[in-house]
Amino acid sequence: MNAVIIPTTLNKDAERKIMASDAIEPVTFSSLELRESDIEEFVSNNLNAFLGVQGSEDILIIGRQVITTAIK
Repeated sequence: MNAVIIPTTLNKDAERKIMASDAIEPVTFSSLELRESDIEEFVSNNLNAFLGVQGSEDILIIGRQVITTAIK
């Protein structure tokens, strides 16, 4: 799976602005030495970047990579 990283800024009103004006080369997570757990950690630590400042206050993370067993 390929990913494209686009440098952006987020202002106080949660408006995103793309910073790059040149073409951006695609990269893979493995070429950046990123694991799924790294991305999971980033998302959980930066909910406001995805949901806006107001929306992140309404989210409570209760578990990550929780292993469940089937109830029989």
